[in-house]
Amino acid sequence: MVAKETEQLDPGTTKVKNALSIVVKAKDCYRPLSYGREIIKQHVHRIAAVFDYNKLGEITITEIPTKDGLYEINDGNHRHQAMILKFGEDVSFTAILLPSDLTEEQRAQEYTVRNRARVPLKPADLFRADVIRRDPAALEIKRVCEEAGVGIIGYNTKTSSYPNIGTFRDLDTLHRAGNLEQVLHIIRSAYDGVPHSYSKGAMTAYVLRPVNKFLVFYKNSNKFKETRLIDTLKRYHAKYWIGVAMKEIEFSPEGVGALIKEYNKKLTNASRLHYDITISQK
Repeated sequence: MVAKETEQLDPGTTKVKNALSIVVKAKDCYRPLSYGREIIKQHVHRIAAVFDYNKLGEITITEIPTKDGLYEINDGNHRHQAMILKFGEDVSFTAILLPSDLTEEQRAQEYTVRNRARVPLKPADLFRADVIRRDPAALEIKRVCEEAGVGIIGYNTKTSSYPNIGTFRDLDTLHRAGNLEQVLHIIRSAYDGVPHSYSKGAMTAYVLRPVNKFLVFYKNSNKFKETRLIDTLKRYHAKYWIGVAMKEIEFSPEGVGALIKEYNKKLTNASRLHYDITISQK
């Protein structure tokens, strides 16, 4: 065993100093039921899909005298479960061994302190893990984006310029609404081939969300014309739409009101798309 000192994060915490490193087998460790998070299977599968020992971080354990040599996992239960899923329960790993005389209250406090410093998986890493484990939603999002010629920033491209997209929340939301393919088509139809300054920001949240919400409201209406929505977007550069959506978001979901008003311009009352929530007239 190698002595290892861990720094205290905040005054008044119980984060242990001078803890020891020890190699243990996964099968000799268990999750406490009295504190810590419940095991989320999807999170375990995601970690296992992109598991890297170099990024394992500290897993802390405590030998409990009443548990016949077994170790209570103080922090790192999802990573522990991911190792078992990927390599089996006989896999060994290096853990930080906390003193065995810590009370349950102190062990719970240790868990709290360590989780304050936890760096969560980035959305791109979570998406990559979902693709690797063949999650149906992730695979469908990947397929739609590839067919639309849209790169996913952090997953398959580092380039953040149009038409690439990096808002994973919006990719998921649009997919769940059944509108991802159509939204990407509409935006690309409006902004492909224009100067970069005109299309900049077209694949960001304040354009994606209003277009998606517009489709949620009207795509099944016999008054809705996709070509008119495309032409409506074309009237202004993407930064304009971002600005008006941010202003309108107080008055309509995702700021869609601005897009509706612009779409309806010069239409007869019979052809207009009606919206029954008060929209800002500014």
